[in-house]
Amino acid sequence: MVIKDLKIRNFRNIKRIDWQPAPGTNVISGNNGEGKTNLLETLYILLNLKPLRMGKNFKPLINNKESSFFIRAQLIDATEKYEKILGYEEGNKKLQIDKQIVKAKEFIKNSYCIFFSPDEAGMVVDSPGVRRKLMDRFIFSLASDYYEKLILYKKLLKRRNLFLRDNYDSRLIKSLDKNFVPLANEITLKRAQFIKELSPLFSKIWKQLKPENIELSLRYDKSLDINNNDAGFKFYQQKYEQEKRMGRTNYGPHRDDFIFYAENIDSKHFLSHGERKIAAFSFNFAYLGFFSKVVKRLPVIMLDDISAELDRETLERVFNLLNTYDSQKFITVLSGKKQLLEDFVDFKDEKNKLYHIDNGSLKEYESILQ
Repeated sequence: MVIKDLKIRNFRNIKRIDWQPAPGTNVISGNNGEGKTNLLETLYILLNLKPLRMGKNFKPLINNKESSFFIRAQLIDATEKYEKILGYEEGNKKLQIDKQIVKAKEFIKNSYCIFFSPDEAGMVVDSPGVRRKLMDRFIFSLASDYYEKLILYKKLLKRRNLFLRDNYDSRLIKSLDKNFVPLANEITLKRAQFIKELSPLFSKIWKQLKPENIELSLRYDKSLDINNNDAGFKFYQQKYEQEKRMGRTNYGPHRDDFIFYAENIDSKHFLSHGERKIAAFSFNFAYLGFFSKVVKRLPVIMLDDISAELDRETLERVFNLLNTYDSQKFITVLSGKKQLLEDFVDFKDEKNKLYHIDNGSLKEYESILQ
């Protein structure tokens, strides 16, 4: 996928940008608070319909002197070319593909991207819910029907918890479990299989980036360890009294996690912050390799503040890995560190461009020395 002819109006500190990104690597330099991450966020939200830094609330994304924002881009995916428009005003989103109004599911369909920032290092030690959301987002990109199943599971879970909390007749729960258990089992198995297939790729990339360190692998930690639906019905019947006392469903994919393991030990207890960042980076790029193999497409890659907390040797390994993917890339870097990238990005190649952003305004640099 390639993003072309991007138009942005009134998004955070960006009043107006008309931009034709390079098809290769786009490096955006700038000081803190000038709009580097905001620029990446316009791309991310156009592809995912989710802000980077706050739940689902779009209102704070509007420039504080305006009442709406607008993002439009031409996209090329394989042989297909189309236009996406995202507008937001007075609490309402306007979603269009080729000037046709569409629903959110259709708007984000086939919109593939990877976003990585220094904050991603937290995924190793964050709550399981953070990792579940990331895992579910990746699985959805590989299997579009997964989203509907996940939504239905959450609705059934909410109702099941209500029945448990308010002491409804157990027969109602047994009836609900006819739909709940198969979904719980299917989601658990799909996640477990995804992590199982991703783990070797993750370990390989981790070793490439940190060859001197201990080996890391991924493991899916499931609370519901069953092989079929009949076993699931029996399991929940056995746990009924316990769950009734607690007023909630204690077992199922909503309680699961995946863990970064080192020799059967959860690595969050001893990895440094820099190592967690590399582990999170390895996870994202393992998904990139897995995705490109399964879907036969390459997502847009966005890396925010790539040089933060990485020594030159590790940064070189990161770019050696990046350069193996023929994806369109958007990389931000602090102004004072942009020359670090001179050895890793060939700016003589017309596919790669260097830009500078200042107070929400973007301009192209002809030389990295500017």
